Amino acid sequence: AGNSLGVDAQTLVVTGIASGGYTNTYSTRFRRIRQQTVDFGTGSALNFSSTDAFSLVVWTRENRGGIIRRIANDGTGYLLEQDGGRNLFFRIIGSTGDIELETPQIPNNQWTQVVVTYDGSETAAGVTIYFDGVSQSLTTNGDSYGGSISATANFVLGQTADEGYSNANLDEVAVYDIELSGANVTTIYNSGSPLDLTVSGPTASLVGYWRMGDGDTYPTIKDNSVSNIDGTMQNMTISNFENFTP
Repeated sequence: AGNSLGVDAQTLVVTGIASGGYTNTYSTRFRRIRQQTVDFGTGSALNFSSTDAFSLVVWTRENRGGIIRRIANDGTGYLLEQDGGRNLFFRIIGSTGDIELETPQIPNNQWTQVVVTYDGSETAAGVTIYFDGVSQSLTTNGDSYGGSISATANFVLGQTADEGYSNANLDEVAVYDIELSGANVTTIYNSGSPLDLTVSGPTASLVGYWRMGDGDTYPTIKDNSVSNIDGTMQNMTISNFENFTP
């Protein structure tokens, strides 16, 4: 059952996932033309002020458009997006300014782990972005971050205002409430083999962790961290869970 957007009218359960241990079998496919997103609501554990350190982790492939967004109606918050030229942009926006960093082109047609870290210094120098465990040279497009940050924004995967909806597979998305160190990033990259982040890396600082298919029941993307901030798939069907992973 469905409509023109292909949205299922009934709840289905993903089967074929191994039990008794960590496996990475599924990712979630986002299709731009269908305006597909996952919305996690306003979970407070994902809200960070301008002086709070935090880090974002996501595996992505063949992306164009918004990846992560937590922007309130007043325009404050943070986002990660990719333009048509495969450059990534990370922005953190306060009431009195913003930081925007631009990366080199992300590798094409291959899975890449992207890690963004911020140290809470309200400066562009406090941001580091890694591709597959390697720190990237960044172009600074804005460096005047500060002021208050709204706590009312939804955390969303697959769309931002500037770059629109995403064409991508996303997998193993995580948020930490610390600035991950280079050693942390090396650990969770694990030479290109995703790990169970509930037992590897700085687990006490993990405030959001979504497997993007593994262990999930359509239309819910389960939070495997202590925060329990589950997401709801929008304009998707169970077929958006794909047997395609790093």
